[in-house]
Amino acid sequence: MATVKVLLLDIGNRQLKTKLGDDCHAFDWRSDVALNDFEEYLRAVSFDILVYACSAPQVEAQVLDAINAYPSEKILEKHIALNVVSGNTGVDRLLAGFAASKMASAPVIVVDLGTAFTVDVVDARNHFRGGAIGLGLGSQLSALAQAVPHLESPVESRDVVPSSTEAAVFDGTYRALAFAIRGLVEHYQVAGVENATVFVCGGDAHRMRTLLPDYRFEDQLLFDGMHLVVADNWL
Repeated sequence: MATVKVLLLDIGNRQLKTKLGDDCHAFDWRSDVALNDFEEYLRAVSFDILVYACSAPQVEAQVLDAINAYPSEKILEKHIALNVVSGNTGVDRLLAGFAASKMASAPVIVVDLGTAFTVDVVDARNHFRGGAIGLGLGSQLSALAQAVPHLESPVESRDVVPSSTEAAVFDGTYRALAFAIRGLVEHYQVAGVENATVFVCGGDAHRMRTLLPDYRFEDQLLFDGMHLVVADNWL
C-alpha cells in the first residue's frame, strides 16, 4: 500500500509552520509577502492531505482561503485521545500534552515557550487538567524594548547580583521567566503529579535550555502530537 503523504500545518499566533516528512517551513502570516510564499509552497509540494491545527482564530479564515483547494482536515479537541477537564483550552496545548504523555507513558508537565508561555499538566489518568499561561520571552523582550528603548540588550553574567544594565535585563527576563516556570512546575507537582516528566517545547525553547537543564527538550512536540492524531483519525 502506498504511503499517504500528509502535510501538517500549525496556524500559530505569529507564524504558519508546515511539516512534510522531515521538511519544515515557517511563514509569518502578518506579512503579505510571506502569505504569498506560503501559497507558492503549497503549489510546489506534493501531498495527499493537509491536516491543520489552529491556535490563532483571527487568521484562520485568511489561511483557509489559501488551502481550500486542497483535501484538508482540521484537528479539533474530539480528535485528541485525552480526557480534557480544562475549559476553552487551545488545541496547541492539547497536542503538545498528548504527544508528551505518549512519549513518557506517565504524568507530564509541558512547558511551551512561544508568543505566550504555557505550563500544562496531563496526569496519570490521561486527564489534561490545564495549567498556566503568561507572556512569552520574545513578547517580554519586545514589550520592554518598546517601553524602555534606551536599555541595552540582555547579556548573561556570572554575577549573583547583576552589576551591569545588560545583565540586569537578562536576569529580569530570561532568569525570572526560568524561575517562574520552575516555580509553576513545583506547584503543580505538589498538586498531584509528583513523578511527572517535564517537557519543554516552543519557538523560544532553545533560548532557555541552559536555564532549565533538568527538563526534557523536544523541538517538535506539537507536530509529534499532530502525527499521532492523524494516525488515529485519518490514516
